[in-house]
Amino acid sequence: KRWFEFTGRRPGEDLGFGWLECVHPDEADAARAAFLAHNARRAPFQLEHRLRRADGEYRWVTDSGLPRLDAAGEFLGYVGCVVDVHDRKVNEQALEEADRRKDEFLAMLAHELRNPLAPVVTSVELLRRRGVAGRPVDVIERQVGTLARIVDDLLDVSRITRNKIELRREAVDVAEAIRRALDGLDDLLTRHRHEVTVSTP
Repeated sequence: KRWFEFTGRRPGEDLGFGWLECVHPDEADAARAAFLAHNARRAPFQLEHRLRRADGEYRWVTDSGLPRLDAAGEFLGYVGCVVDVHDRKVNEQALEEADRRKDEFLAMLAHELRNPLAPVVTSVELLRRRGVAGRPVDVIERQVGTLARIVDDLLDVSRITRNKIELRREAVDVAEAIRRALDGLDDLLTRHRHEVTVSTP
């Protein structure tokens, strides 16, 4: 009864493959092929496709079926159930689209951030060639390297979402990592008259 109310169809119209007339044209062939394949094996099935409602709107549904057997184990057909999952499906598609746009944005951002880093690296190299050395130049060079790694991390986000990230274990000089972290804090520490004492092995 609910099927006829939902689809606006009449008893008898959906026997055989009549029900495929209610399935969205984009999914009808796949639904038919999947049903036939499962039917040949007398196997349970679960399909997801859009189904035309009586008012003409297509709604996403989950269409499931279990084999029906008689007392002797003979196959009699399927007992089926169709559940409206339209709202969930629309929300999933919206999340997938938002995720895709986020990845595109991060890739674009990483590209835009990489462009201004190149002239800074070149400038540091020119300073060194002219004999300019010392802590300020060292700090600039290290911080540019840090920014470059952050940009690479942004690019890695898109690789992670495609399961193409590779993790490698390697030894890390903790003392060097601490020194680099503190290099960027000199001005801040001086301004607030803080003193940091570091003791590393």
